[in-house]
Amino acid sequence: MNRATLARQLLLARSRASVAQAVERIGGIQAQDLGAPYRALATRLERFRPADLDRAVERRSVVKATLMRGTLHIVAARDYRPFAAALLPSLQRQYARARLRDLPELEIEALASRATAYAREPRTNAAMSEHLGGEDHWFRARFHAPFVFVPPLHKRLSVAADEWLDGEWPPHEEAVAHLARRYLAAFGPATARDAARWARLPVGTIRAALERLRTVDLGDGLLDLSRAPRPGDAPAPPRLLPLFESILLGYEDRSRFLSEDVYARIMLGGIVLQAVLVDGVVRGAWRLERDTVVLEPFDRLPRTARRELEDEARRTGAVLGASRVRFA
Repeated sequence: MNRATLARQLLLARSRASVAQAVERIGGIQAQDLGAPYRALATRLERFRPADLDRAVERRSVVKATLMRGTLHIVAARDYRPFAAALLPSLQRQYARARLRDLPELEIEALASRATAYAREPRTNAAMSEHLGGEDHWFRARFHAPFVFVPPLHKRLSVAADEWLDGEWPPHEEAVAHLARRYLAAFGPATARDAARWARLPVGTIRAALERLRTVDLGDGLLDLSRAPRPGDAPAPPRLLPLFESILLGYEDRSRFLSEDVYARIMLGGIVLQAVLVDGVVRGAWRLERDTVVLEPFDRLPRTARRELEDEARRTGAVLGASRVRFA
């Protein structure tokens, strides 16, 4: 399972795919942190430069929006509508209790319509809040109707999704089946509970979607797509993962990548730190300090693994503008 997931996540061998192709293959990139998508692609793509992601956003081949688990993700543009259609009803229920909980449903619908109309052109969070009557009103609206972020991403400008992307909204059941298929393609083999945790959808909803797909039952509740790669005991080079890396958040059972003890070490105040993979499992954390990649193994690494990790850190660091590597 470890090697199968690493292969699909472009972490066994770097790919020459485009940004949009890579983002689609790996099922999207967690993008709560502005720098995380750049780091996720730097460790996966052969010739990646940060400007490549910026261009993909500008060309609308990838989209940044609130999606899985109610968090920001960058996904392929052609995945956005089915992902959003699958997740929006759950997001509406989930955040109904967060703010303005006593506001009647009809007023929430009217609020979302006002927000969508105002966001026919890009707006800042401050502008949306002022127009709608406060931060709580914009908070509810953006989890009740589909909005996306437009470039430049650091300005955090939102626009109504239908103003930014063409296309039709698929029926809910079809959309959830698409989401489940993308999950297995990027993270399988996996269980229905794994997929439900990744998407933050009810397990029953995911199971119904999986029944619409042609899957292979591998036992113990594990399902996979029939032609998905399962390479076996292939070599796994060291890799530097970004904040909130999806392979560490995409499963109920994380044991294919790390123990619960190690997971506790890379969790800090609700943030999943930047992890170091050695032989396919988490063996430490890393960070950028100005022009230096700082590596922090959690235990003693063999000399060869340490040298390979240092080489990988130089390669990834060069893409991110860091020229030095040191071990903490």
